[in-house]
Amino acid sequence: MPAVDEMCYHAFDLGVRAVNAYTLVTKSVRFHDSKIEIQNTVYDVAGRLVVFGIGKAALGMLRAIFNVPGVRIDSAIGCIPQSTEDELSDEGFCSGSSHALLGIGEDSLKHNSRIRLFYGSRTNLPNEEVVRASVLMSETATSLGVNDLLLVCLTGGGSALLTLPKRFRGGRLPLTDVLTTIKLVSSAGADISELNAVRSCLDELKAGGLASLAYPAQVVCLIISDVIGDPIQYIASGPTHIDPQYSASLRINRCLEVLQQYDLLNELPQNIQAFLTTEQSTPSVEDTRTHRVYNWIIGNNSVALNTASSIFGSPKPQDVKLSVMDADATNAYYPIDRIFQYTRSIFPVVLTNTLHGDAGRKGRIFAELLWCTASYLASKHIGDCKEVTLMERKMANLVAGLIDDTVNIEPIREACLKAVSNGKDECGSAETIGICFLLGGEATVTVPSFGLETTPLGGRCSHFALAAAVRWYELRQNEHEYATRKFHKIGLLAGASDGLDGPTACGGGVWVSAFPQPTINSPGVYRSAIQCLEHCNSYGFFKECDADAILPAKLTNTNVMDLIIGVAVVNR
Repeated sequence: MPAVDEMCYHAFDLGVRAVNAYTLVTKSVRFHDSKIEIQNTVYDVAGRLVVFGIGKAALGMLRAIFNVPGVRIDSAIGCIPQSTEDELSDEGFCSGSSHALLGIGEDSLKHNSRIRLFYGSRTNLPNEEVVRASVLMSETATSLGVNDLLLVCLTGGGSALLTLPKRFRGGRLPLTDVLTTIKLVSSAGADISELNAVRSCLDELKAGGLASLAYPAQVVCLIISDVIGDPIQYIASGPTHIDPQYSASLRINRCLEVLQQYDLLNELPQNIQAFLTTEQSTPSVEDTRTHRVYNWIIGNNSVALNTASSIFGSPKPQDVKLSVMDADATNAYYPIDRIFQYTRSIFPVVLTNTLHGDAGRKGRIFAELLWCTASYLASKHIGDCKEVTLMERKMANLVAGLIDDTVNIEPIREACLKAVSNGKDECGSAETIGICFLLGGEATVTVPSFGLETTPLGGRCSHFALAAAVRWYELRQNEHEYATRKFHKIGLLAGASDGLDGPTACGGGVWVSAFPQPTINSPGVYRSAIQCLEHCNSYGFFKECDADAILPAKLTNTNVMDLIIGVAVVNR
């Protein structure tokens, strides 16, 4: 594996490990004397303690709860994605990592009589087993009394792993109709808040429904956030978020607004149309009870990004906090000395943890930012003041377009200055200097409305990366715009922190390169890439043209959106 590829892979893996579900729960929860302590806040458990685990990383959270010293759990229910054979092996997300560290440990819970495990699909859509799990959770929550405590372990993916269609005409809305509606809204390019606005209107347990059923028990929810800004009402559709100001009538009106915005009302299944019409005319009765619900965010993408950035720009390996590697295993291995010979002279900048918008557009902007930064470094190193000023203006415009805001590029300027001014003895490399940009968040991909002959194989990360590779090819055709003669390596890794990028789960992410070996290197490959982007078939492109660039699709036992790590390295 080329050096830049390897250090980006390991930075990504380190960031994912920092938000491992098992680790986060272990750090946050204590049990003692019939009390549960969450980050120094104590809750009494005079009656039963019931635990629910919901989401892509819920298994690790459940296992951590069962392993906390002094715990006394009466019963537990988990609804998680179905594991693959690879995930049940001793191999982790990246080369050299360990399965135990990722905290899967499924066998340890399968044979525990106090827990029932249910398995949902890996495609972010609920199935009938999810509904069965949700029925059991609903019944269990309803049975709780005033002295009981419901502890909910919630992660991204929970929207598809906690689904109980609302009652309608003597039964429930058909799951197939709910799925059709979700697919329509998602394919139209709706963001997470819009998608949840529709889902919560069709489901009994979303938007605080689960917590309401548990009344009068206490409800404590531990949350690993996979939504920009950590809004509790959107993470897994907010099953424990009760908002007394957001009435049923407001909720149904917001749902209809979203459907009208994307011109979907007439495309909905008849049952859904009839249900929404009925709800609009006779909204559900408001819940005026005083609930005891406490939500805790215990992990998000800021932690992952900061940890991933820590291997760059450090004078020596011991300056990097690597304790996360030992969080849940003793056999994790990193060739850290070898990595540091490349990363000491590469300085990190976390650009944003709120990446959003169109994945294709943002991928193109990020690609040009890396290219421009490489040119800036080269110009600054040789003292070309005119070129430096021009590149600074370009970088400012590109960063503003990337994060949709005016921006101060001083952190980038400072990182570049460090890279240029560090001497041979300090940075440990006489040959190259560079910058690493890190992004976190979740861009969107709009599936084309025209009919496709085959099911597209795409994901947010692969779409972003392919768009970047396309832009790099275009820039290479006009190299006179930038000083490229000193370029050493330019590339990026775009990966889903949960290990599953896109609904078809073809991969966990993708590495693409501009230098020295471009991902797109000919007009024919370029045309193929453009077509695959238009058809949202990015993994189709990589499977055909660069299969080795694909990260394996493997659950990582966390979910904090996507992480993107890009490097621009130039020769001294």
